[in-house]
Amino acid sequence: MSKNLKLKNDEVNPVVLFMYNAFLDFWFRLTKKCYSYPVVYTDGFISRLIEDKKERVPFGIVVNNEIIILEEPEGKMNALQAEEYVEKRFFAGKDATLPSFNTLSIIKKNVHKINALMRQLGGKEFRGGWYRSSSKLDRGYSLKKPSPNLLVGKNILMQHMNTKHGVLMPFCEDDDLTFIRASFVL
Repeated sequence: MSKNLKLKNDEVNPVVLFMYNAFLDFWFRLTKKCYSYPVVYTDGFISRLIEDKKERVPFGIVVNNEIIILEEPEGKMNALQAEEYVEKRFFAGKDATLPSFNTLSIIKKNVHKINALMRQLGGKEFRGGWYRSSSKLDRGYSLKKPSPNLLVGKNILMQHMNTKHGVLMPFCEDDDLTFIRASFVL
């Protein structure tokens, strides 16, 4: 490693390392050699390189240290149906769950890029609609600005994937029908 990357105590300078990795990421995506998010394959291999897809079957993508699977159930589900659906999903010895609210927020911010990657890998795109998360509302939580789209008195955080929609923190109850997508925490 070059002397520019080292600090006095022989540790790598985190700022320089971040810039170096950002440059590599930009260069690989510019030359179309990398996916925009790491891809997880059915054999457990995780890579951003497109060439690694040869002879492998994509399983999902990594967003916020969670594997978001490529498949999505056809319709909306209530809490019990969602629980039954994710209970049947396993990967690398782990049980599936629903994505966290933070992960769904990241997906919402990048939904066009993520949907393009889902199409490219043969998966289903995120639809415009409410997605149930695994996150629950903490007691004592309050919204700074009430939203007209807020569903009052509900305790499970949701995310709407329509990018024109400004809602960030609505809630739902167990019997509300929503879209779901299974995930696995890394």
